[in-house]
Amino acid sequence: MKRVFLGFLVTFTLLVMSNVESKGQYTCPSGFTMVTHTVPGGNGCDYLVEICVKCVPTHPGEIDLHPWRIRAHPDNPNCGISDEVIDYIYQHVSSAHFIFTYFCTWTTAPPCKPEPPETEVDTLIVTVDNYFCYFEFKDYEYYQGDTVIVDAVEPCYRDRYCEVKIRYCLRTDLNPPEFISEVVSAEIMPELSEIPWKECPLYGYHNFGECFMRITECHP
Repeated sequence: MKRVFLGFLVTFTLLVMSNVESKGQYTCPSGFTMVTHTVPGGNGCDYLVEICVKCVPTHPGEIDLHPWRIRAHPDNPNCGISDEVIDYIYQHVSSAHFIFTYFCTWTTAPPCKPEPPETEVDTLIVTVDNYFCYFEFKDYEYYQGDTVIVDAVEPCYRDRYCEVKIRYCLRTDLNPPEFISEVVSAEIMPELSEIPWKECPLYGYHNFGECFMRITECHP
């Protein structure tokens, strides 16, 4: 009887794990460093976000962020990852506070120069690759001695994204000082003759395992 029960347990475990798809480790582009941070999703859940980061030590400087895989934290493994959650996470990790606290701790945005003209504003440029087509799957996380199955998403296409450039400066005349940010450009990368989000036609409701579209700054 014990052998029968053990055989059933092994078979059940294999069936469960066969429905879990792990995408493996993503390799950052040359010059970037992979970092993983726990961030809120705006829905009461925490998420683990893998981000490729590059800090260019020049003045006024440039910072590149490639947010990649997003996974539900093992403390809340069944929290879904909707496009609203992804939007919230993008805004969170590209905020000045988060960038200068966790990514590029050696620098900050320069003081804002008097306006006008606007072209004289000395700023730090942050480039964020905002992927507009994501794939939802089940991943597993080794956590506190156990294997926990968690919800996860990552881009369907590694070479299709909206490149958003944001400029930051610091209002030192305010008390306390306040970061000012502005989106200065949003372009589809790479430049294509065909609108690339046609390759990702689903928006809103989607079946598990299907690619789904997010509205980004590049959408008309």
